[in-house]
Amino acid sequence: MLKPETAAKLIVPPKALRRARLTLSRHAECFWTRQPSVPVVDRNDVELVIRRLRENGRTAAWRTALRVEACL
Repeated sequence: MLKPETAAKLIVPPKALRRARLTLSRHAECFWTRQPSVPVVDRNDVELVIRRLRENGRTAAWRTALRVEACL
């Protein structure tokens, strides 16, 4: 069983999940290593989306990463 503080870190607001999922199609060039069929389901996935936007994207991708991160 997870500790309460660990469980709280895994909870993702629905708005963050929606934005991260939308981002996969809008900034597809940032996710060339990701299989399109793999869903975004938890905080680790959302954080990976943010990281890939920053590593592989330009200014628009960085702004999107800020918006997604603000939802967490």
